[in-house]
Amino acid sequence: MKIAMLSAGTRGDIQPLMALGIELKNLGNEIVVSGSKNFADFVQSYGLLFSPVNIDISKVIQSGQVESAVNADNPLK
Repeated sequence: MKIAMLSAGTRGDIQPLMALGIELKNLGNEIVVSGSKNFADFVQSYGLLFSPVNIDISKVIQSGQVESAVNADNPLK
């Protein structure tokens, strides 16, 4: 079975997917992890395929946009 997993966050968001992906691969599945291009080496070092999302999550976090969203009275703003 082919399984694609997406993480749009930090290493703390992608790391649990890695544990799941490794187990699924050990069971004979083909796993592709998609996330911030910053994590390509990390994902591939565990023998999983990687498909980058064209975003640098560290730059997004440093921009202050995340903090603004967290502190907004309406998270959809």
